[in-house]
Amino acid sequence: MKLATLSDGGVLPFGQAALYDGFFATTEADQLFEELERDIDWGQEYLTIYGKKIPFPRKTAWYGDPGCDYSYSGITMMPHPWIPPLMTIKERVETAAQTQLKKEITFNSVLLNLYRDGTDSMSWHSDDEPELGRNPVIASVSLGATRPFHLRYKFNSQYRAQMELTHGSLLLMSGPLQHGWQHQIPKTKKPISPRINLTFRTIIDREIPRHIGESTADYLPLMVALDPENAESFPTEEAVNAALRSLLFAPPARKRRKSS
Repeated sequence: MKLATLSDGGVLPFGQAALYDGFFATTEADQLFEELERDIDWGQEYLTIYGKKIPFPRKTAWYGDPGCDYSYSGITMMPHPWIPPLMTIKERVETAAQTQLKKEITFNSVLLNLYRDGTDSMSWHSDDEPELGRNPVIASVSLGATRPFHLRYKFNSQYRAQMELTHGSLLLMSGPLQHGWQHQIPKTKKPISPRINLTFRTIIDREIPRHIGESTADYLPLMVALDPENAESFPTEEAVNAALRSLLFAPPARKRRKSS
């Protein structure tokens, strides 16, 4: 297991990305790739911009427990039922996540992306939708061609990291990583074979009221409040939690009287 580090070799702050190369042995990874490429109900999603439908540069599929709908980029996906190879992968990555994070982890959904060649990609984004809750644990499995995985700090993009996602690898993202960082799979002009990526997630009960700290938007004022003069600083998770507590328990602001 190796942790993502900054381009200067420093430890990645504000969250963790742990990479397990060879998590699935080559023979097993080959078999899983073949089964998923053949058996997954792949679809083509579209992004609508000014009334024009633009296809996403990859094929996608959403599987999970009943009721685990997922919304992103203006689309809502309803889950297909689990199939045997997905259950096999899910059980393995849950065990790894529990061992690494030392807590109970149960994934109830998975987003699959099929990158057909180097022109298929994933633009900068974070997995920080409200239905994923605060500090979501994301288990990302890669099958097929090796692709680079880029990270950049949301509040100062000069801070970056990169990892190579190889055939059969597992990338475990945890802590406030999704609130402080974005990631992407860039395009490449090099001839490259297909790749399948699976990101296992836990959809929280959509009926539970959302609390402060469950999305990146809640963190934005905190970044300024913690250190308004120094854009290069990284707030620790402890500092963020302390700031959240101050917001939750701060006395209500007094209303100003209108001048007569």
